[in-house]
Amino acid sequence: ADERWYGGSMRSSVRIPLTLLLVACSKHHHAPPPPPIDSKPRVLHDEAEIEKYISEFPADQYKIATIDGTETRFYIDTTNDVIKRVLARGKHWEVDRVPLFERCIHAGDYVLDVGAHIGTSTIDLSAIVGDDGHVYSFEPQKKIHRELVMNLRLDHITNATPLRFAIGDGDPRIVHME
Repeated sequence: ADERWYGGSMRSSVRIPLTLLLVACSKHHHAPPPPPIDSKPRVLHDEAEIEKYISEFPADQYKIATIDGTETRFYIDTTNDVIKRVLARGKHWEVDRVPLFERCIHAGDYVLDVGAHIGTSTIDLSAIVGDDGHVYSFEPQKKIHRELVMNLRLDHITNATPLRFAIGDGDPRIVHME
């Protein structure tokens, strides 16, 4: 398997976010409920600012990459990002995960994509769940969230909702990464 640097350690390219798999496969396995946590939402209340930021998307600073053998497209900037470099060459990011998605997720399912980045999993999941399902994509980074929104629009994805939230428990912190 191709090895990539991700999240501070070397991991196989066949990895899938654990949260996604737990959510996707939970209806097929009987796991104990998670322990209670403080679930009060912590929202930035910057919706107007984000809408303005999205509407000012600098499309002229991006190229559109089409994935070989598909109609899937992504806006790619010149950012030094391993995922974007793969997509810019017309290659599917972690294509090996799609059969696993298809085993755990079905038409009509509702799925969470936590750490959605620019939408590589969201777009794959959207096709699997179809018109009767829905994907909720969480990406907290402002710039990356905007790219996620624009990629969903570019590919006419209507069964996914991009959300600019981080998912986790503990002390909430906002990390601005431009």
